[in-house]
Amino acid sequence: MRSLPSNLFVCTNMDFSKFNKTMKEELGERCPPHRILTIGEKKIGLLGYLTPNVMEPLKVPEVHIEDEIEALTREVAVLRKKGIKLIVALGHSGYERDQEIAHRVPSLDVIVGGHSHTLLWPDPISHQAPGVPPDPADAGNVRGPYPTVVVQPSGRRVLLLHAFFGGKYVGNINITFNADDEVKDWWPQPQLLDESMPQDPDTKEVMDDLQEQLTNRSHDVIGKSLVQLVGMAEMCHQEECNLGNLMGDAMLWALRMYVPDVPIQLPMVALVNSGLMRNNIQVGDVTPRMLTEALSWRNLVEVIVINGSMLHAALEHGSSTVEQRHGRFMQVSGISYQIDMSKPPYHRVSHVHVLSANDMIPESRLLNHSQHYHVALTNFIADGGDGFHMFTPPISRQSFGILDISLLQNYIIARSPVFAVVEDRIRMILPSGDGEEEHHHSGAGRPAVHLQHRPLLAAATALLVGAVAAAVVTS
Repeated sequence: MRSLPSNLFVCTNMDFSKFNKTMKEELGERCPPHRILTIGEKKIGLLGYLTPNVMEPLKVPEVHIEDEIEALTREVAVLRKKGIKLIVALGHSGYERDQEIAHRVPSLDVIVGGHSHTLLWPDPISHQAPGVPPDPADAGNVRGPYPTVVVQPSGRRVLLLHAFFGGKYVGNINITFNADDEVKDWWPQPQLLDESMPQDPDTKEVMDDLQEQLTNRSHDVIGKSLVQLVGMAEMCHQEECNLGNLMGDAMLWALRMYVPDVPIQLPMVALVNSGLMRNNIQVGDVTPRMLTEALSWRNLVEVIVINGSMLHAALEHGSSTVEQRHGRFMQVSGISYQIDMSKPPYHRVSHVHVLSANDMIPESRLLNHSQHYHVALTNFIADGGDGFHMFTPPISRQSFGILDISLLQNYIIARSPVFAVVEDRIRMILPSGDGEEEHHHSGAGRPAVHLQHRPLLAAATALLVGAVAAAVVTS
């Protein structure tokens, strides 16, 4: 932070009071709870907030992230006392939370949000309806109109803006205000950043420098793998693969590390949609670049609580398109199940066993459809992506605040050398040519990967190691 300009940050809901006096003063100066911008004759109050969940994996006791609504409401009052009536908030708490903030925090005018990778798009005729973005591939990603208008109990309108992720789109809007500095009208024009958009030379210079630094770091060795980690769609989209197992085990490990208040006796399950993976990682050194090439997308890892019926429905949905090798096929950890390919879709899954722990001894138990289970998965799946609508809404939901690729990298660093195997977490029953059933173990015929058959062994190990680590952290 010291190497950056001092006017870049605004930290409305970050509490630095636990730092020593010198550090507290420096952080307070570089990241104040509000800033006031003067544009022409107009003064604009600027606030900034982020989700409290972001601190869960970081474990920095000196930093406390306050509830967004409480902190913003307090700071809005400070700005109003200074005569500032036009207030813009920059947020990183996600689209759903931003809507709640817009409704409950008085005197806000505009929220520019992030975190949930939400694509909003304007309709050329109606302010209320979402439009169609210029890239047809993103038509299914639009969550609402740009801007989304939230009306407060006082009647004040708050404009909520999100612009997807990865710099593909840039938000652009003109807003007029009335004499009381309340939103009067607006003209939205978000833009797709494609090759037709000229590059800004100053920005390109900065980006080239950052790209060089990132490229150098991407080749740093973070650990080793004793086996080839198979992530190719040809395998992972229709059967158990060891990169999927490793990713699931990493999620369970993180669940124990980052959420230490979850009781150890509760079942622990991780679901990994196979569409997340696209390439293999060879035996030997592992680098961040290899992880980037092996994983297709970047999603946040979350924990939801669902009942056994919802979990069974998810496995059925993931198994419904095995023949088409769809990315919804579920790799798992902490759970094993059987798929009978002689049966029609949504009637294939049986013999579902879930890892649980009783007095610190992991054991496999038959899925109970009425029992609650803690499940680690990506926010893409938790949001109903790939048709997993049985998760919306879950009984409860909590974000890790960490990307799946970062979680896997941390796991490899902590557990290197890794030894991921195919171990019959997913057991396929294939109809033979004579009409009889043929039992098929996932990964058969690939001895370089299929090293042993110990159902739930790695997941149990991850659960216990994570539990011990969590106990050490919290003791």
